[in-house]
Amino acid sequence: MEYLPLDDLHYQFEVNVFGQIAMVQACLPLVRRGHGRIVNLGSVGDRITIPFGGALCSSKSAFASLNDALRLELHPWGIHVCLIEPGSIATPAVDKVLGDSERILRRLPPEGARRYANMFRTFTRRALARERQGNSPDVVAAVVLQALTAPTPRTRYPVGKDSRILTLLPRLLPDRSLDHLRLRLFGMPTDFGALAYVAAPEPAERRSSCA
Repeated sequence: MEYLPLDDLHYQFEVNVFGQIAMVQACLPLVRRGHGRIVNLGSVGDRITIPFGGALCSSKSAFASLNDALRLELHPWGIHVCLIEPGSIATPAVDKVLGDSERILRRLPPEGARRYANMFRTFTRRALARERQGNSPDVVAAVVLQALTAPTPRTRYPVGKDSRILTLLPRLLPDRSLDHLRLRLFGMPTDFGALAYVAAPEPAERRSSCA
């Protein structure tokens, strides 16, 4: 978050929030005419935020809130609104999003790379391994079909590996305990202030000039 370009944050919200709402608004006249329902795709990231995932998780959380408002507003007209919340799903997008950590690090200013490179590499390695072990996209398709055809669909459908535990933990654990668990899970320091007094290494060009 310290070095996140605001253009990147805008892009996440354009795709994950504004784009989906624009599609819903465009399709609602047809939904009303056909007595249909709305099934939106979100993520378990709308309920639990991970380090280095602030832009993605915040956009999913914002969309989940808008989905709730839509469900309440369309209730009087008998239009169901459901949200599918996938957990770990193994798709080619996993490598696209998490696989090029070095490209992301190259975009950081030198001090940002020195502060975060090791943690970010560890995070991406662990996150990529978890996502690659996720379920097939078929499980999401099956739940979408269920949400489209059930006489009274559920409002939310967590689906895929770890989805239920990831939606349950934030309701059971205090914030500090949940923080500790997330930091351990992604290989980050768990002691508060662990890096506060660690001197950042000098850039190579500065060391060579001083030698």
